[in-house]
Amino acid sequence: MPPTEFVDTPRPARTITCDGSLVRPMAAEAWKATFPPANIALRYAVTAVLGVVVWLSTHSAFLTAAIAVLAPTVVLLVSRLRLHQSIRAVVGAGRVLTSGYDAQGRFVVDRATGSLDFAAGAARAVTRVGEVTVVRSRSRQPAFVTASELLTADDADFLTSTSANGDLVEGFRAAHPEVTSPLLVTPAVQQATVRLMRRALVRHPFLQVAVAASVLTVAISDHRLLAAAVVATLGLAVVVILEFGLVRTGTKALFSEGTVVGAALLDDGLVLHVPGYPSHLGTDELRTVRADDDGVVIRTRRQRVHLLPLGTLDADGTARLLGLVAR
Repeated sequence: MPPTEFVDTPRPARTITCDGSLVRPMAAEAWKATFPPANIALRYAVTAVLGVVVWLSTHSAFLTAAIAVLAPTVVLLVSRLRLHQSIRAVVGAGRVLTSGYDAQGRFVVDRATGSLDFAAGAARAVTRVGEVTVVRSRSRQPAFVTASELLTADDADFLTSTSANGDLVEGFRAAHPEVTSPLLVTPAVQQATVRLMRRALVRHPFLQVAVAASVLTVAISDHRLLAAAVVATLGLAVVVILEFGLVRTGTKALFSEGTVVGAALLDDGLVLHVPGYPSHLGTDELRTVRADDDGVVIRTRRQRVHLLPLGTLDADGTARLLGLVAR
């Protein structure tokens, strides 16, 4: 990818050469953004339930500890190591970072691994933590972490400007002409999308199978395994409650206020411009499409769920999408 051509307004480009000192603080902030406490708690809750079932079934302290504590800890440690390595690839000794504005008026950070660009108002928060700044984007998950030296106070104001929403919609329309009705996410749209995801989760076949299996296990268990079956069922309930909380938080972050989303139905499938979603879904990938008063839920053949808030597609587009699956 060729380097970005920066312009001198509203400020000249800034370039820094890293000496490796940013690796640790950036990795720490990236870890907090990627693995929030609720995410880690859910992982341990799931394995704790499995550990209790193993203990009631085998009375093996070793197996219980291995499943409940050791397994999730190893997974988290490996994830931490990979994250640290990816950060080192960006800000390791000798790496060059440049920030500035391109000809389209976007704020751009050039890195060895590629460039990231942000339109005005694209961030919901910019937080400076010493040498590191965390940009919580409306359209990228997780947060973007970079050197504080690359962002000025004016840059932060540009990124979080709420007065730029109209410009965001027009900019989105210009960048994606195939989308006829770009949708600006408002608080009402966000809440409707959360309800949409909640219903999609309840209807997910994996959850339904898990609940049915738990109830059946309790029903047919003899007195020796009844306690383990009951604990497993109660544990599943706790995990589901935690998962619902994470889904609500994640959906609100994905469809944060001020984000612009859009979709277009073409002959070969659905083009998506939604944070965190693939850019294209072929017609052969679609399994089910369900539309209601809050929007459209698309489930692929791989059981992936994609949401389209109400208004992302017009009535004709929604009808055509439903017709594709019905064929």
